Amino acid sequence: MDFNNDKMFDLSEALDYFSEDAVLRRQAEGIFNRIHGAQARNCPSGRLPFTEITDQNTSPEEREILKRYNQAQQEKIKQKAQGTDVNTAEPSSDQPTFMPAVIASGFVQSLRNLIGPKKPKSGAEEPSSYELMCAFLANDRLVVYDGHFYRQEGAVFKLMDEKDLQGLLFVFLEPLLATGRNQRIIDSVIDLLKKNPKIKAVCTTENPDRVFLLNGAYYPSRHELLPIQPTDFFISYLSIYYSPDATACPCFDRYVETVSGGDPAVKRLIWEVLGYLLSNDMAGKAFFVLQGVGDSGKSVFGNLVASFFNTEALAYLDIFRFKDRFSTSALKGKYLNICMDLPRAKISREAIGVIKMLTGDDTITIEEKFRKAEPYKPTCKLLFGSNFPLMPADLDDALLARLVTIPFRYSIPKDQQDKHLLDKLLVERCAIAVKALDAYLALKQRNYQFTPVQGVCGMTGYVKESELMETFVREQCVFQPEHYTFTADLQAAYNAFRIAHNVPPIEDTTAFSRQFNSFCAGQVTPKRVRCGRRNLNGYAGVGLRGPVPC
Repeated sequence: MDFNNDKMFDLSEALDYFSEDAVLRRQAEGIFNRIHGAQARNCPSGRLPFTEITDQNTSPEEREILKRYNQAQQEKIKQKAQGTDVNTAEPSSDQPTFMPAVIASGFVQSLRNLIGPKKPKSGAEEPSSYELMCAFLANDRLVVYDGHFYRQEGAVFKLMDEKDLQGLLFVFLEPLLATGRNQRIIDSVIDLLKKNPKIKAVCTTENPDRVFLLNGAYYPSRHELLPIQPTDFFISYLSIYYSPDATACPCFDRYVETVSGGDPAVKRLIWEVLGYLLSNDMAGKAFFVLQGVGDSGKSVFGNLVASFFNTEALAYLDIFRFKDRFSTSALKGKYLNICMDLPRAKISREAIGVIKMLTGDDTITIEEKFRKAEPYKPTCKLLFGSNFPLMPADLDDALLARLVTIPFRYSIPKDQQDKHLLDKLLVERCAIAVKALDAYLALKQRNYQFTPVQGVCGMTGYVKESELMETFVREQCVFQPEHYTFTADLQAAYNAFRIAHNVPPIEDTTAFSRQFNSFCAGQVTPKRVRCGRRNLNGYAGVGLRGPVPC
């Protein structure tokens, strides 16, 4: 405050400047500016969604100053919005902390005082849209992320559409609306919230070391639940409450024993896959298929996994939709894509490419309709179920390396099926999650090497292209100088052989001829032979065992 100016010295203004409240405000603002500046310099993106107050960057005395100031400011804003006298208010000790908005309102009031005295108004002064926004944020922690509003409810953040936000603001501002204040004030506050950089998040704080639950952050390596931090923001969480007493899951143990047929490798694999799906880790570079006979428990497993996640974290695209240009944009912000009823159909090359991108743990480019392409770090894991083997258009070793198949080999008779099994498993979810995350930690220590299962080599019926042609030539072909076979007949026989091994046929004759020549070089001679009115390609020196396929 400048006392050496042309204005008349105002003793009351001087007393206000040196009052306890004013001193407390200046102290708090100084601490806040110091921490925020240091944080901005150290943050790669230039800022974080919230200013972090920790034991490391503040002293106990500074934290006490911030707490006192925050409580006092929140109480003043709250009472001003209600039209009461702020000078007689006692600070409340149970108000939620939201430092940026509260301190910002203090700065605005300081600017008002510097600009000049307030103009007299009839009746009580009405709070501005900005002050109402600050008062609202003092009661509700709101975050704007990727164009959407998220509201903290308890320990988690929940997606809120604009209509829900309008309803929440209506309840909050109802005392003002009842006095005749124009309802457009609601839209004004929402517009300010959209533009407020202090509540915008550029990223989430999810990481593999912890999992967010309905009652806090669970640290699997320590078996410990801790409160979420004031700087935390996340859009995915497990819809369960952690309890240290929940240690047994006998129904799920019996389920695993049944669907695995008692195979120890399958049981370990089920726990590893479940734990990896529940974690915030994408480094496993894998996608998962429950493959086997009908009525074997695949849907129960899929429904159980889906039940762990909040609704906004789930997507339900089938694998064949991945060929669409904008398919990856539908998975943006999702943490699990699940489809438990894949038909027997060929998977396109485009879909294979999308699967490899989503499981590569690399930043990719996504396209959304009417928006520019942008970089995106995938967070969505893929879980599929089918009674049939996958049939890719191209047999891709990279795809095979990322596929983890859990075999479901045993069909359960209708009269032995427990219609209430899923309900029983839902009761055990806390213990299931803890045990599964333990299996995930062991998997991580093994560098994400999922337990192999005897007789299951990733894709059921999969044979490498080179091995497939080699086996066909050895088992189906006869090499004699007097033999001659048309290329079309060889290709038909080879495709019948591929289908018998659950592998899609080769429709490109040139691709088939290239593979066949590479394995039969020196044994056969390409030769065109006239057949009727046409000259057809074929090979001299090779014949087929058995009848020629129609």
